[in-house]
Amino acid sequence: MPDRWQHSFADEWLLCFKPRPAARRRLVCFGPAGGGASFYRRWPDLAPPDVEVLAVQLPGRETRLGEEPRRDIAESAAEVVRALLARPDLPTVLFGHSMGALLALEAARGLRRAEYAPELRLAVSGRESPDLAMQDTGFMTLADDEFLIAVDRRYGGIPPAVMEVAELRELIAPALRADFASVLGYRIPSPDPLDIDLTVMRGRDDPQTADERIAGWDRVSLRPVRRCDFPGGHFYLSDRPEAVLSELLADRFVAEPS
Repeated sequence: MPDRWQHSFADEWLLCFKPRPAARRRLVCFGPAGGGASFYRRWPDLAPPDVEVLAVQLPGRETRLGEEPRRDIAESAAEVVRALLARPDLPTVLFGHSMGALLALEAARGLRRAEYAPELRLAVSGRESPDLAMQDTGFMTLADDEFLIAVDRRYGGIPPAVMEVAELRELIAPALRADFASVLGYRIPSPDPLDIDLTVMRGRDDPQTADERIAGWDRVSLRPVRRCDFPGGHFYLSDRPEAVLSELLADRFVAEPS
């Protein structure tokens, strides 16, 4: 496969806002439902200089607005795996928030099968255990405006400027609907746990991640699972990205290459 094609494919799915050719480790970020790569736009400036930060860009938003949104978690994760395999191996953390947690989990499975990166870690955030179905899904049947209002009431995260402009609401609704459909259709494909370091992160005031709702993450890994709580609700990480990055890139979580 030609290198040019590989890099083009990789850049379509993985945006790098701040290239670091000499990076010694990598952080791959998967966003929430309806979100694009720009959700992590500030993170490269906050990360240490030896860290390459990549943000996953799914079809149907931002730079890929003209594409049809995907409705299958496993298929989207497989595309991200292919994009990562087109890049040199580095010690890598996969971090996914909300819906992104499921994408990061499936990407971790695919990368493990491909024997990618001897140092591969997984961190999930703001998401119930993957074996649990999403609760209270009646909002999925609402018309677009009511659907967006219901999502914003439940999770927050939709900027007021978007909610106030009809054209912007029309732009984000299809991707958001597709993402929720992909979450509703997700079934964890295998009960076999991964041999991987796993951290489960959440906002203390997020009702979606109450203790009983995240307990099943302990069954995803063969290793002891680390828990990390932050002040705030579902989008706690938007208020304190420095603290989240510090946890993700701590020496205990990502080993520096020798």
